[in-house]
Amino acid sequence: MKELGWPPITLTEAGQESCLRHVTGEDTAVLHWHGDTFELPEATTHLAATPACPNQAFLWGSTALVLQFHIEVTAPGLEAWWVGNARDIAATAEVMVPGLRAHSAHWAPRLRERAQAAFTEWLAGVGL
Repeated sequence: MKELGWPPITLTEAGQESCLRHVTGEDTAVLHWHGDTFELPEATTHLAATPACPNQAFLWGSTALVLQFHIEVTAPGLEAWWVGNARDIAATAEVMVPGLRAHSAHWAPRLRERAQAAFTEWLAGVGL
């Protein structure tokens, strides 16, 4: 099932203690743009889920942070996604470019700040 848009993620208990706590809450959403899912590999820590995709993020060891969603996006940068993926968008029920643009204008500026905090914390945790 395709997940395309800005639905919020739900953090697991471990996720609430991770750097991903910065990109959740009522005032923050993340961009989803995928049609695949995965099973969690052995020896990983599950961090986040959505109703459509139960495995959204995990830690592998103490350094590899794996995300199914996108926290690196900016509203201006997403314009190229809308143009370059018009066919993909058209094939996804209930998703249209005007709605994606509106949601991006609303969520992306908040996400940028929060993503910076998440990445800064993660990098500090791995010693960078």
